[in-house]
Amino acid sequence: MTDRFPSVTPEQMAAIDRLMDDYYGVAPVQLMEVAGLAVATFGRALLPGGTAAGSRVTVLAGTGGNGGDALVAARFLHGWGAEVTVVLSRHAADYRGLAEAHLDTVGQLEIPVLAGDTLAVLPGAELVIDGLLGFSTTRAPTGTVANLIRLANALETTRLSIDVPSGLHGATGRAFDPCLRADVTLTLALPKTGLLMPDAQLWTGPLFVTDIGVPAVAYQSVGVEVPAALFTNRTVLAVPAGVDA
Repeated sequence: MTDRFPSVTPEQMAAIDRLMDDYYGVAPVQLMEVAGLAVATFGRALLPGGTAAGSRVTVLAGTGGNGGDALVAARFLHGWGAEVTVVLSRHAADYRGLAEAHLDTVGQLEIPVLAGDTLAVLPGAELVIDGLLGFSTTRAPTGTVANLIRLANALETTRLSIDVPSGLHGATGRAFDPCLRADVTLTLALPKTGLLMPDAQLWTGPLFVTDIGVPAVAYQSVGVEVPAALFTNRTVLAVPAGVDA
């Protein structure tokens, strides 16, 4: 790789998600499971001693795909011995589809779930996982989501954002008010173009990308060329700062 790292626009990534399901037969639930496991594994390495056992993790889960990824990560970290608390951006009855299914699983495992609109502070934790908003964000967060972003920014702990920090425009890298200030961001499949913009690192922290099983041919179908050897040796890569989108 040179000074140009492959990236996708939000529109391209949405098209790839559809292709994976409609053409390649990889259902959204499969991608979400892989993504959630990747987030949990990456997050575990950020915990004291690199172990989940006895560590406190707060998971902020929105109603969309990022929220589903966060809930999968919560399940894995709970299984590895972490003391996990899930905070919802809306009432549980408002969750639909895969996010609802994974929230039901969290409930069956008796992982504590808190309503975000009732909180004045977030639970103390060694790690906060941000799964509130995804790459399709095009306006400033409001309501409970905005409040949770501010509470996360005020907490003195490590903040890990899934895919894109909540409140960051996935295409342009514009930070809305509020925007979650991540200590590290794990983006999925490929970096979204906004993450590679000059000012985005103020919000992403060090940027990493994880493979979730999208084949090169799927990227090519939306006009993105990906080196065949990109993930040959590892499934998580550090994205160099200052590369071109």
